[in-house]
This record gives sequence, C-alpha cells and structure tokens, in this order.
Amino acid sequence: MIDIKILRQESERIKKAANDKGYTVDIDLVLELDERRRKLQRKADELRAQRNEIAAQMKGDKLEPSLVEKGKNLKTELAALEADLSLTDEEFLLHFKKIPNLPTDDVVLGKSEAENIVAKTWATNRSLILPLKTMRRLPKPKAGSTKSAARKWLARDLYI
Repeated sequence: MIDIKILRQESERIKKAANDKGYTVDIDLVLELDERRRKLQRKADELRAQRNEIAAQMKGDKLEPSLVEKGKNLKTELAALEADLSLTDEEFLLHFKKIPNLPTDDVVLGKSEAENIVAKTWATNRSLILPLKTMRRLPKPKAGSTKSAARKWLARDLYI
C-alpha cells in the first residue's frame, strides 16, 4: 500500500504510474476523501476537547443546567459527526486500497507480456531438482523413555 503522504505530495506521478500499470484509479477522488476525512477528524477532536472541558467543570459540587445541556448537545453532535467520519473513512479506504504501488525506475514499460524482458532464469533443467523422499513412519517411543532420548531417536531415524 502506498503512503498517503506520498500520494498527497506526488499525485501526478502516482496517476501516471497507475495508468502505466493499467489501473484506472481516481486519485483526485481519493485526495478529496482524504481531505474531507481529515477535516471531520479535526472537528471531532475539537468536540471531544470541548466535552472534556465541560466534564472537568462539572466535577465540582454544583451542577449547572447550562453545562449539562451543552454537554448533551455536544454528545449528539459528536455522535452524528463520528457516524459521518466512519462512512467517509470506509469510502476513503475502499478507493485508497485500489492504488497500486509505484514501480521502480528500472522497470521497462510494456503493453503485453511479449514485451517483458527476462531478467533471470533458474531451474530449467528438471534433473537438477532433487527427488522427493517419502518420510518413514516412525515407531512410537518406548514407555519410560525421556524426551531427549525420543528426540535423538527421532532425529536418528529422519537423517538415516
């Protein structure tokens, strides 16, 4: 996943890279959702700070009805804001996860697999690959044997 800071700073480069890879991603929508999400988060943090201030003022012996009413209003406003923030965050992540990683500078661009360049091959000769050996069924350790003895016995049977 690409870093959101890089997306904010180098959006044109990311648009070009996504297009080169064959992805159709709306980077402008992602940036718009990110900005909206950040504004909602700041507003929610401010409301929480106000709520905490009111709670600190109400710790005394006197309960002022105006503070109680203000606290209730903040609570309902904060609940609505957090619901909107949650929806915006889900939509942001849905679109953000579609953005591909940036290719390195040495990657050659091509439109099909025929234009790919083979960088390295290995294990082309199947005779070089070692044959698989079946594991022997190990007998149960004898009663009274210690774990270390059982491990040595197990290791001895496996490596013979």
